[in-house]
Parts: sequence; C-alpha cells; structure tokens
Amino acid sequence: TEHFFDVATHRIGCRILCRLMERQAEWSAQHFDLLTRILAATACLSLHTYGHFVVETLLRHGSIAQKQVICQHLLDNVTSCLEVRIAHFVLLEAAQVELPTMRARLLSALARPESAAQLEHSACGRRLLALL
Repeated sequence: TEHFFDVATHRIGCRILCRLMERQAEWSAQHFDLLTRILAATACLSLHTYGHFVVETLLRHGSIAQKQVICQHLLDNVTSCLEVRIAHFVLLEAAQVELPTMRARLLSALARPESAAQLEHSACGRRLLALL
C-alpha cells in the first residue's frame, strides 16, 4: 500500500485498482488500508490523467460513506477541479451520486457564474452544466 499513488496514477495500475474497487465485498483489512489512502488522495487523483478513473469507480461502486468523503474532498477543492479538464469527469460522476445533500452542495458550487464559465470549455463540463 505504500506505493498506492504510483499504482493509481499508472496507465495499467489504475485499471487494476478500479477492478478491486468494484469487488469491495471480498476485501481484507489490508485492502481497506489502501482504500483509506486513496480516499485521502481524492483531490490529487481527480486531477490526474489516470487517477481520476479510480475516483470515478469509487463514486460508482463505493459505500455511501466513501462517496460522502469523495464529495467533500471535491467540494473542498472545487476550484482546482474546475481548472483541470480531466477532473470534470469526476465532478460529473459526483453530481449524479445518490446523496441528495452532497449532490445539492456540489451542484450549488458548480452553479456559481465563475464555475460555469470554466465548465463551458469542455464537453464533459457542458454535460455538467446541463444537470444544473
């Protein structure tokens, strides 16, 4: 687990982690240590070319608590996420999460005029704007 970030941001390593995230029911305690590290690095992974796939997979297959942690990290770092086109994919996935309160807070942050202006520059960002 000490090299998790290198694996999560590797072209093939991210796919392996994604498959692991899809099978959380089969996990051991060591896997949950890895998950804790991934959740703590959500903001950095969301901005990375390959790391964002790991975060998106957790938003699709993670527990409610994991999704809440991810959404909170995204809210805390929404400005950085808006500046990096890759992170728009993570924001789009988070905006569709079945957590009404977190979803509302995230959409509210994205609805600000300065946020909307940055989202208009990517196809994924425009899909996010359509959700608003």
